[in-house]
Amino acid sequence: MKKLFFFILVLVFVGIKTNAQTVVGKIENGIARITLDKSVLKAKWEKYLITAGIRNANIGDFAIQKSIGGDYFLVSTDFTVRDTLTNKYGVALTHKGMKLVVGQTSCTCIGCTSGCSPKENGNKWTCTSCKGGKPDCNKTETAISEGSLF
Repeated sequence: MKKLFFFILVLVFVGIKTNAQTVVGKIENGIARITLDKSVLKAKWEKYLITAGIRNANIGDFAIQKSIGGDYFLVSTDFTVRDTLTNKYGVALTHKGMKLVVGQTSCTCIGCTSGCSPKENGNKWTCTSCKGGKPDCNKTETAISEGSLF
């Protein structure tokens, strides 16, 4: 009996680890809203940013946005001062029924004090223009083939 219990416990643990996706929000009455505790979201996203080469991120201002094509994506702002420029990040969200989970693509927009926000439409990322006459911001995209970014 102990062996059976242990075997079931291992199967559950392995199943959770291999199928784990971060549920960020849900859609209710056509409106997307964040349901994941923001401190958990912040910790997970900042950990992911370290793997993407961005250190000392202090992100906030989380918002779910919807593209013209109907895709959902999550955006945040990095409040760490980096040469007077602001970094803004976006990550694609995937529908799982009415839930929105972290997807497989992300975008980093760097180079302005205002503007330069990530936008996603049909797996194509862009950065909005800088405000105040600054040059265009720089965009970095990341994609993985399996699982989710965080």
